[in-house]
Amino acid sequence: GSILSQILWLHAAALVATAVVVAATVYLFLDSTADRLQRQTLLAHAETMRHRLTLESGQLRLDAEDTVLVTVGGTSFNSAVINAGGKLLLGDLPAPGRTVRAPRDAQTTYFREHSRRALFSGISLPTAIEGQRYWIVVVQNLEHPDAIVDDIVRQFLLWGALPIGLILLLLLLVDVLIVRRALKPVNDASTDVRALDVDELDVRLPADAVPQGIRPLAIAVNRALDRVADGYRMQRDFIADAAHELRTPLTIARMRVETIKADEADAMRAGLDGMRRIVGQL
Repeated sequence: GSILSQILWLHAAALVATAVVVAATVYLFLDSTADRLQRQTLLAHAETMRHRLTLESGQLRLDAEDTVLVTVGGTSFNSAVINAGGKLLLGDLPAPGRTVRAPRDAQTTYFREHSRRALFSGISLPTAIEGQRYWIVVVQNLEHPDAIVDDIVRQFLLWGALPIGLILLLLLLVDVLIVRRALKPVNDASTDVRALDVDELDVRLPADAVPQGIRPLAIAVNRALDRVADGYRMQRDFIADAAHELRTPLTIARMRVETIKADEADAMRAGLDGMRRIVGQL
């Protein structure tokens, strides 16, 4: 293919690869940021519950100002307290079969749980009250309209693909104009080369006008043309000198033929005339 098509194809491949890498990098960054924000939010809810959680007459209770944490059916968060056996003691969780499957580890644990209708992100925070071991569990429904950060991350590639594609197309169109402009001196030089003829041996490529990367080629072509012109001039001068040197003896021989007998002179005259024509052609 032409140098223009090769440049454009290579540049298009580089743009697509760059766009994919940038999109993937941004997506991973947003995903990690969203995950970190989710964990911070879950931890804040769980910490608030732990500070307000009390045990009265063998029953777990929350201060009145925090009862919203366990009655959040209209939002994306649900909270609960479970014991070592996994029994739900306080609150409510939207888990399948209403069975809490949150981990009960010795340290704070983040987890994700899938149901047939939604994806949940949660935290299991261990705590001890009057010697009893409990786990505070806070779950966020990522499919709930309130969970906009996760939605933004999921929608990024879908809605970001269109503007990225349009930008790439615009860049390719700009590249066509730029490359055509950059290669114009090369095309002009090609026109000059096609116009070369033996009668115009002094035509040379404008080396200073071509792009820097192609200038060595233009200089090499000009030097080759110099050698061709020098060789042609040498051959032309040699032929001209040879013809000049042959004309004089031929003229003298033609004059001497007149002194020879007529029958012999006709044959010699014809031969000399033929030689003069050849010299004239040279």
